[in-house]
Parts: sequence; structure tokens; C-alpha cells
Amino acid sequence: MIANIQSILEENQLEPHWLTIEVTESIIMDNIDYSRRAIEQLATIGVNLSLDDFGIGLGTLSCLQQFKIPTVKIHESFIKDLEQSPVNEAIITSIMTLGRKLGVRIISEGVETQQQLEVLQKLECQEIQGFWFSRPLKVDAATELLSQNKIKADPLA
Repeated sequence: MIANIQSILEENQLEPHWLTIEVTESIIMDNIDYSRRAIEQLATIGVNLSLDDFGIGLGTLSCLQQFKIPTVKIHESFIKDLEQSPVNEAIITSIMTLGRKLGVRIISEGVETQQQLEVLQKLECQEIQGFWFSRPLKVDAATELLSQNKIKADPLA
């Protein structure tokens, strides 16, 4: 797998740091030894890694402890009812605090409303993604959107 990724990057003249591979805890835990080697090799060649769906599995903290994964994505289930859920707000705050202490980049995914965005900004969440910013786009549409510079880093600004 690593050789294939490296080959594709070279064929397309792409720098490895532009690629982020998202892995879930369940994939890592299916074969811990293989996952450890793969994660180390990907990091060695400069590919970014992200632990997706953080917080929904039983071993997510174990993944942070055992593997050097520099990015964690908070699962959208914690974002969905954020405006009405003090529990979800507390969980997100705890994940962000943990991330800062471990030097792990935290991304909140699944943001669909201005209210969710405002709560996450209040909680000092630095990276946010979701339909609030844009629905998934095909390459041509994404290129057009980026070339027109219509994406705001902060839609509330």
C-alpha cells in the first residue's frame, strides 16, 4: 500500500504533505501491528494522517496513546445537537483540551449551521469543516470556487 501511494504521488508530481489519509479507529484496531508499521511509513514519506470519527469508538484514546497520529477529527454526532447539548459541548471542550496538551490538531466535522459554527468558535475550535462552508464538489467545481476566492475562512466575518 505504501509503495502504491508513493508511486501515485510521484507519477502526479505531488508533494506528500498535500495528502491526508483518514483512518478510523476500527481500521487501526483490526490489525494493530500492520497499522503501526503503515502509520510510521506514511509519516516517514511525509503523508499526513488523521484519526476520523474520534470519540465514537471504545479505543479512540488508546489510538492516541499508541499511534503518532497528528490530526483528530471530532465525529459529527457531537456537533449535530451542539447548540442544545451541554454534554456535547463538554465533550468537545475536553477533546480540544486533550488535543492541545498532546500537540494534536483537532478538526470539528459535520458543521451545518451558523449556530454550530458560533458555538465551536466560542469554544476556540481552530479547524471546522462541513456543509456550512460547502457541499462536496467535483474537481471542476472546486477549482472554479477556489479560483474565484469565494470561500471565507470565517463565514461570520
